[in-house]
Parts: sequence; structure tokens; C-alpha cells
Amino acid sequence: MGIADRHRSPIAFRLTQEERDLILRHARTLDATLESRLLFGRKEGALIAFDPSTPEFIDLLNALKHGADTARERTVRRSMGRLHDKLSQILDKLHGVRQEPGAEPFRIAPPELREQLQKVATQGPFERIEQLNEALHTATSAYNNRPRDEFQGLSPAQVHKLLNTQWNTPGGAVRLARDLDIEELRDAPMLINARVLLRALDELDNAKATTAGNLNRKFVEYMLESMRWPEGYVEALRSYSKVVNEVDVTTLYVLRNVLGAARLIRRTKGVFKLTRAGKNFTADTEAGHLYAFLFHMYFKVFNLGYLDRFYECPGVQHAIAYSFYVIHRVATDWQNTEGLAEKLFLPSVLNEIPPDPYGTGYADLVARLRILEPLRQFGLIETTYCKDPVSRCHHIDRVRKTPLFDRFVSFQLSSFSSP
Repeated sequence: MGIADRHRSPIAFRLTQEERDLILRHARTLDATLESRLLFGRKEGALIAFDPSTPEFIDLLNALKHGADTARERTVRRSMGRLHDKLSQILDKLHGVRQEPGAEPFRIAPPELREQLQKVATQGPFERIEQLNEALHTATSAYNNRPRDEFQGLSPAQVHKLLNTQWNTPGGAVRLARDLDIEELRDAPMLINARVLLRALDELDNAKATTAGNLNRKFVEYMLESMRWPEGYVEALRSYSKVVNEVDVTTLYVLRNVLGAARLIRRTKGVFKLTRAGKNFTADTEAGHLYAFLFHMYFKVFNLGYLDRFYECPGVQHAIAYSFYVIHRVATDWQNTEGLAEKLFLPSVLNEIPPDPYGTGYADLVARLRILEPLRQFGLIETTYCKDPVSRCHHIDRVRKTPLFDRFVSFQLSSFSSP
């Protein structure tokens, strides 16, 4: 293999979660394209696998070297230095001789940024490497803080904040209101049904689990009578199934699992019971706290891929805050769901969803199942439906956010600078 071929070949390597997070948090000169690659690596056991091209790999080494030289915290400088040396050894083995980062440091940057960085690098002379690094960082920050059409008017730095800050924390991008009263949440089936289930488990004595660990049929029947369901749902369900098990009632099955993951209910000696936290959430005065807690658990902890058993596509859930922002911005009026996925998903997330050979739109399907339908269950969007001429099933064809959406979800993005 010639040198040119080796330069085009991908370089496979694996990182621990801690190593990947170290780079994303502290590599200040990391290009947005390379950052996207690091965000969506392949899980291989406890490690995350990547296979960038040689120029991309060299740019990663560059970013690590910059962090090792300039990070404020001594422990961070040492960690990045060790990781730089570890990855450099991979390059040594592949090419026989170390290729020092810097030969072509801007090759994978977007054309506009690449031109700016090349211009900065040739402006010198710089008395110290720190001066060059600071000038490059200034140019990169200016680019990362500029609004981009492909991000629905957000800058790369703002997208980074949406994806990488915790909700409801100081400096976080997403805030969830926890002071809503029960009257404001009257049109949120997810909350209404969660309260019904919690109270039933608290008050009734017939919540024995089946041998498979599910709610028993008698309890399921009680939930069908007590919970809020779409018009005609229960009748249609019983027309297909004379005997209804918990797994046949998807909404109940998912809700019970979410409440279990939230440690509000538990199975003890073959019986489902409330935990102490679950009992605390049954009061009317706690409706707002329960709503915010469920929303966070559903979209951040529960695996959304479990809803449809489709391709995993972890980027959909990782970037869910960006999807919420898009709905906040564009869904003031009715929006057709056909093609909406192109707005709801970041370009890197769209690339993660497999192509559809049949023309039914996998990306639109994933958007409906993992984002739009759950948001309807939380009362945050209104929907209209149409019947598919092939499957003859009804699916969402238009969406519009409800007033509750802006009352509940807010975004703090204006005062953020790129990392």
C-alpha cells in the first residue's frame, strides 16, 4: 500500500467513555465534524469504537496536544497528554514513523473555517506556540458561535450546549418547569395515567406479578377502565384480543417500566408496590414535580428504541434536546410530518438512520414514534391523523405545539461560548 493509500485509509481505535468525554469537554480546538464523529461512535462492550480517516486522526491528535499544553487544570493537561501519546502510538504502528500533528491540521474543517485557520496560521511570526494556539482558538470560536442554516439558526456552540449540558442545572440549555398545577396538566395523558397507576398500586391489593414479571390480567382490566385512552382504543383492543395482557397495552407496559426505572414502583415478593418516593408523588400538589420527573426519565433514561424495536439509532435520543428546540421554533402553526425529520434531526443523526428501500420514510417513522407520539402523550403537541393507504393504519400527519409546551420547556442558549 502506497503512502497516498495509507492516508486515505481509516484508522480504527477505541476509547473508554471517560476518554471520549475528556476530549469532548476539554479539546477546545476540536472541529465540529470530528466532534460529531466522537459523539456517535459504536459501542463495543465497555468501549466506544471509531474509524476516522488519517487527516481526521491527525486533527484529533492536534486537539489533544493543544489541550495538553493549554488546559487550566493540571490533571486535565496530564490526562490529555497521556491520551495523545496513546493514540500517537497507533499512528506509529500503522505508518512506521510518527507523523507529527500539524502537517495538514485543517484538512477536515469546513471550507470557510479552513480558509480562516490557514490565514491565521500564516500571519505570524508568533513568538510562542501559545500565541498561535490562542489565535486559532479565537478564529474557531468565531466560527462556532455563528448561526448556521443547517442547525435551524443555531450556532455549532449552541448545538453543543443542547447536547452536552444537564437539564435543569445552572448553565444548562434546557429548563423544565416543575411548578405546574394539576389543572394546567389536565390534557397530559402520560401524567394522568401515571397518577392512576400509582394510586391503584397504593390502594389496591391485586397487583400481583405474573411469572413473566408483568401486571396480571385483572389489574390490566382495571387500568383499561380507569386510565385515559384515545377514543375507540379499548374497544379496538378487545376486538383483536379476547384476553388482554399487559404487553398488549403498549402505553401501560411502557409506563410501568418507566415508573420502575424511576424507582417509583418496585416488585417485591411477586407483588408490585409503591416505593416511598412513589407515595410522595401521589398528592395533587406534587403533579408538577411528577410531570417534570417523568419527562426527564422518559426522554433521558428510558431507551426510546424500545418503543418500536427498530434500529437503535442512539443519536436520536442523544440529540433529543435539539429536536425539542426545533419544535419550539417551527411548530407554532400546523406542520406536516412528511419531511419534518429533516428539521428535527441533526445532519449527523439523519446519517445514522438507515436508508429506506421501500419509500415509506424511516426517518419520518422514527420521528413519529420516538418524538412526536410521546410528546402528544405528554400533552405538549396537538396532532391530526390520516390513514396509510398501504397498511390502512392511522398515523400522525400534522403537529402543532400546545401552550403547555412553552410553559413547560424553555431554552437558555444566548450566553454560551464554544468550549
